[in-house]
Parts: sequence; C-alpha cells; structure tokens
Amino acid sequence: MVARLYTDDDRGRWNDFVATSANGTFLHRREYIEYHGDRMTDSSILIEKEANGRLVAILPANREGETLVSHRGLTYGGLIVGQRHLPDIEVERMIDSVLDLCRHIGIRKLVYRPVPHIYHRVPAEADIYALLCKGASLTSAATSAIITLQGRRLSNESMRQAVIKARREGLTVRRTDALHPFYEMLTTNLAERHNARPVHSLGELEQLRAQFPENIIPIGVFTPKMEMCAGILLYYTDTAVRTQYIASTETGRSLGAIPLAIDELRDELAAEGYDFIDMGTSIDPATGLIDPGLSSQKYSLGARPTVCPELTLDIV
Repeated sequence: MVARLYTDDDRGRWNDFVATSANGTFLHRREYIEYHGDRMTDSSILIEKEANGRLVAILPANREGETLVSHRGLTYGGLIVGQRHLPDIEVERMIDSVLDLCRHIGIRKLVYRPVPHIYHRVPAEADIYALLCKGASLTSAATSAIITLQGRRLSNESMRQAVIKARREGLTVRRTDALHPFYEMLTTNLAERHNARPVHSLGELEQLRAQFPENIIPIGVFTPKMEMCAGILLYYTDTAVRTQYIASTETGRSLGAIPLAIDELRDELAAEGYDFIDMGTSIDPATGLIDPGLSSQKYSLGARPTVCPELTLDIV
C-alpha cells in the first residue's frame, strides 16, 4: 500500500469513499473539512493499493509544524476504511504507509483521534490496536454522553417530571430554519455560564446548513405564544445523531424545555432506526475540566459515558 497527500483532483473519489465506508460520516466530506480551510493547513491522506491504485482508506488530517493531527477541525477524525472484511494486518499496513509518508514530508509526530464506535456502520477499530502496537500512547481522553435508543430507556424521576411540566405548560418541539435566534440564545448562554463563545460563527453554521441540509437540522422548543425558549442543533449521521449545540432561555430552563426536546427526539429517532444520541462532552471550556452540573444533567436524561481517546505516536 502507498499513502499520498490529498489534492483537489481527488475530491470525487474522496467523497464517494466516505459515503460507502465503514466509519465515515458527513463530517469527513471535503465540503465540511474545507469550510475552515483558511485556519488550518490541510494534509489529508489517501491510501491506495500500489498494484492497481484502488483506494482502500483515507485519513482526514491537518498539519501543525512537524505534527500531523487527525483532524483538529473535526469532532472526530481517524482512519476511514471500507466496509469489506479487513484483517488487522491490512490496517497495520495502512498505518505503515501513513508513517512512511510522514517521514518523507518531515512529520515527526502523529496525533490521532479515531471515529467513536457509535458512528461505525460496521466495527472498524483495528486502527487503535495497530497504533498501540507501534508504541502510541494514550495522551488524552474525554467522555461523551451517549443515549442508547434501541434498548432500555434510562432517565430519572426529576426529568420525567420536567417533561410532564413542559407539556402541561404547552411547550412544543419542532424543526426550524431560524438559526439566528437560536445562535443569539446560544451565544448568551455560553457567555453567561462559561465565559465562552460558540466554536462556529453564525455565518459558518449557515454555510454548513446550506451544504448539508439533511444532516444539520435545528429544532426549537416554543411557548404557546410561539416564542423560542430552547433549541438544539442536530448533526445526523447514519447511526447516531449528535447534539452539536444546546441552548435555553431562563424560561425554557424553568419549564423543562430541554428534557422535553430530548424526550421527543428519543422517541422519533428510535422509531426511525437510529441507535444513539451523542450529547457530547461536558468539558467547561474555561477550565478544561468536567462541568459537574452539565454532566449530571446529561446523565439524568438517560445518557451514559463512552470514552473518546486521543493517541500520540512519535515517528522515528
């Protein structure tokens, strides 16, 4: 196998491969990777069979000096592979080809963030094993709060009572194209509660929403007067839906707007065959530590933790 850097001529092959892969999502499409291209040096990689040039894997990545990161601008990166049977030794050869290319272009370190298993169409975690065998170390890890949709329904009494109250107060949940009021609510929440700002600008979210209308969907929670009191920006993949951003007004918090939204979303997605809701990490951006209140709220909604590791390998 041979690895080489991505070029614009590879766009069609890249996107086609993501669509039929074992573990790729719309975040790995070139349109999503490149929306913040002015802030990062893209160094994505294609891995091909040397004999016939057949594409067998891709690695979304950006370069930071002598370090290759997979991928700093994405929620998750890692090696994207096909759905066919793939022996461990073949994945190891893919990693070897990436490391050979890194040596050739002056990369001395690989920071690797694999696609979480909940997004896999079929299991594809041999990359983690291969990197550990080559001496990679676990340098960071975060827990993401996951709601399982196809098994036992988990929540607690306080959340059930919050949902009952929200319905009694006449709150309703529906899809909306009104990104601007949601973004204002989100910006206020993050500033007041975490002294932070959204990772995406409103313009970036509008651009991404226009490019991925079936994958990026805002939902709002509305009072009987049709005032938005809470909202969630959802990222839909084949197996899981991620709550990319969640925001609420004081009114929404007092009336149980978010518990209602998650409760109705859980029923809807389960009926549609989805397996998981990913509510993300509970890291306070100001401290880098877990926010106990946010973490507790997610788990009270029925979420349970899964680990998202980051591996680092010195390339010699």
